Amino acid sequence: MYLWGIILLTPITLIVLSVRRVWKRSGRLPTVTAKGRVVGLVVLHAGVLLVLWATYDLRGAAEVGGWPHVTGRIIETEIEAGRNYRPEITYRYIVDGAEYTRVSHLHAPGFGGKYKKYDAAKGLLEQYRVGDSIDIRYNPNRPGESTLTPQPAWDVYVKLATGVLIFAVGLMAALLPRRVR
Repeated sequence: MYLWGIILLTPITLIVLSVRRVWKRSGRLPTVTAKGRVVGLVVLHAGVLLVLWATYDLRGAAEVGGWPHVTGRIIETEIEAGRNYRPEITYRYIVDGAEYTRVSHLHAPGFGGKYKKYDAAKGLLEQYRVGDSIDIRYNPNRPGESTLTPQPAWDVYVKLATGVLIFAVGLMAALLPRRVR
């Protein structure tokens, strides 16, 4: 289930071990205190958990990508204001004679100031016009569950990259030799 997380962390571990070996050969191997090593282990585990969480999200997105699809129609678009601006698309589709209406919250990047976030949300909504036909992926077991965007949101990749970075830093701190006083 979390095989991708393990596949991703294994080369990072090998790189960190190689860097440690190079430092040791050069005689400039930094040292760490006992508290630093404990903090390194905690950070290492936090990185592993973050990578596993991101791979779980990626697995879910891959599953959604395999759902059957139908053609639906957009009936409304708007930008929901709040802490961040979120583009909302209301759409309707039919599966086996039953009609479903859903609201999809697109994932707009949340970087920058208020106007930049609004412009990002507006830019996403420009791709979807009221009355347009769109491809809808729906859950074959529960046709009322559907999505417009089967690919993972951008934040999943940010979570994955952050987890790998945190893991590498924690691993480095955990593997450094202990400082002798």
